[in-house]
Amino acid sequence: MIGNYRYYEDHYGTQYRWYVKKQSDGKFHAEIVKHIVKQGWGHDKTIKQISFSKKKFCRKWCGVNCEKAKAHQTLMIKNKSERKIKRESMKRVIPKEEKNLVEALKKKTHYENLVKKCNTKIKATTTRKTTYEKNLKKLNRKIDKIMNTQKGKGTKK
Repeated sequence: MIGNYRYYEDHYGTQYRWYVKKQSDGKFHAEIVKHIVKQGWGHDKTIKQISFSKKKFCRKWCGVNCEKAKAHQTLMIKNKSERKIKRESMKRVIPKEEKNLVEALKKKTHYENLVKKCNTKIKATTTRKTTYEKNLKKLNRKIDKIMNTQKGKGTKK
């Protein structure tokens, strides 16, 4: 295509172009162009091309197709957000204390395994073993604290 063009653009960056001047065949041309980016490089791909005898028909055709695409894309975005809200509402809500307890128990088993590993080695570093044991003591205190707060919630004074 020769010459300048004007365009409408939808939500996904697709351009609906119409050329300002007549082309070599004596008609005005309009086209739908999608910008494709792969691995940092982009190129334009013509999806549909059409020619008209008058420029206003080109512009009208581009406008109608762009509005149709925008309406569809808006609907898809709305449906996507509704599905996301539905998924979020179906998830089980875990209290903060329960999450902390689960994380602490995981860490406890992890450190217990590390201490076992240090015991089995012939030349185990004592400092590493003592730090693991300190972390285990901290975690045990944390777990006891969480368990006591959970027990205290159910009783009335």
